[in-house]
Amino acid sequence: MDKNVVLYIGIAIVAVAVVLVAALVLYSPNYDLSVKLVTNSTQPVYPYQTAYFGIVLANKGSAVSNLVVGFYVNGAEQSYSKVSIPAGKTVAVETNYTFTSNGPYQFSAVADPAHVLPIKDRNATSYSMGINVSQAEQANIFTSIPNRNITYTQSFSFANAGFESSSAIADRYNITMFNQLFAIPQQIVTKVAENMFPTTAYANGAYATYANGTAAYTLWMQGVEGPQDVQYVASTFQVPSTTFAASNRSIIFMRTSNTTSMCASYDQGWTKIVSYFNASNGSTCAGMASASFQPTEANVLVQALKANPDVPVYRARFTYTNTTLVGSTISYSNSTFGVSNMFYNSYGFFTSVIQANPSFNSSNSTRVCRGLAYANGTTNVCSTYMVPRGGLMANGYALINSTQIGSRYLLQLFSLVNQTAATTAHVNGVSLIRALNISQNTTRWGSAFTNYCKLLNTSIGCGVEAYDYANNTASLNFTNRFSAPITVNHVACYVPGLALNATINYTVGVNQSVHLRVTCSNIPIPVASPSTSYLLLLNYTYGGSMANAYGYVNVTNPGFG
Repeated sequence: MDKNVVLYIGIAIVAVAVVLVAALVLYSPNYDLSVKLVTNSTQPVYPYQTAYFGIVLANKGSAVSNLVVGFYVNGAEQSYSKVSIPAGKTVAVETNYTFTSNGPYQFSAVADPAHVLPIKDRNATSYSMGINVSQAEQANIFTSIPNRNITYTQSFSFANAGFESSSAIADRYNITMFNQLFAIPQQIVTKVAENMFPTTAYANGAYATYANGTAAYTLWMQGVEGPQDVQYVASTFQVPSTTFAASNRSIIFMRTSNTTSMCASYDQGWTKIVSYFNASNGSTCAGMASASFQPTEANVLVQALKANPDVPVYRARFTYTNTTLVGSTISYSNSTFGVSNMFYNSYGFFTSVIQANPSFNSSNSTRVCRGLAYANGTTNVCSTYMVPRGGLMANGYALINSTQIGSRYLLQLFSLVNQTAATTAHVNGVSLIRALNISQNTTRWGSAFTNYCKLLNTSIGCGVEAYDYANNTASLNFTNRFSAPITVNHVACYVPGLALNATINYTVGVNQSVHLRVTCSNIPIPVASPSTSYLLLLNYTYGGSMANAYGYVNVTNPGFG
């Protein structure tokens, strides 16, 4: 090859290389980024509040695509985002964090944390700020309601599951103890609890009645909810609201009826509800929500507890093993004092109650038990199926109240369980009460029910002579009140869908009776019910014509002895 050609090629290659180097230098990106972290959070901040942050990224250099931005809390990564920023522009990334406890928190935002890009000034790509979370006010709920002239009071505390289950019971059943946990106005407060329990860590409150016939209620909730959530729930009941400022905070006022008012505010780490019932249409909750009271009633409850030294011991033992405690109550009046535990496991939710009342009469006389009765020595327990509000049967679950009346204490265990476990709840309730081993005379229980049957055709009388629960066999008698003999062809005792005819073929004279043993068909699911009701069908022949007489059989459950 010609040496000149080789030389020219070499010169060309060098020239191209120079051009490429120049182009790279000329067009190399100049990354010049800065990061700043801003927040809406102002002091003081409390646990379970949510702080909202903006990560502001300013780009003074070349455009950048898919820039990774990390958000860190106390050095641990919480989230990251990818953003694209044109040259000379500023963008913001939004994020938030909910505080789980009090103490100092350090927040940081870092652009390009892996150092992928050749950024001009690394110091500008990170920004940190601190927020100190204050400890919430001690839950002394009696500072929210007047403490003078109280005739009865009940204070309570919940963790999450206790808040949910207790409000569900109060909403669906008419039981004084649970009603007072969500007292004024109950329909709204139970809905507040049922809506807010997923975001509520703790709840504390008190209910009190006064000598002048008024009543006050307060509920403190610690969680991510706020007064606006209470206001929203109340609005679904068509309750109007107004807002006013007092004691350096905003208070939402709701008139729920002519006699009842409800206030909600956020103060020192708690969403606080204060409600007031006043039949004279006088003062409202507004004055209470704006004030702070001397909590003398809290000391009354402490002294009552100290005056009953055995109660804390029994209370600690009055729970099932392998359960989680989720709440407690203390109630007091001039004549009674009581405490309760709330606990749950995979089988259900339970509330045990110990009430000291000197007026309890636990003589050897027998009281009526409208349910399952247990009697063995000094352990005498009656378990009843609690009927929901409106008399409707519970769907899939049952609430069983097991009660022992003693000379020193009234013991109760409320068991909210699957309906198929209703009878088991009675057995377990008896075992738990017996395990307390409280030395006292206890009242005996007897059945309130009698066995009976009835046919809609009154020309045929019906009676129950006995019922054998071991094999579901009823001993029945039928009396012919017609003016001529009848022939009983077959009989069926059953629950809907399980009609099985028992063939009889027996002729009964006028004013004569026939005694029959009939198996009553039932579903094999134990239900803690005071009695079992069966449908009754009697097929008979009278005057050469066949006819059916319909009715029912009720038989009592003798319980467990």
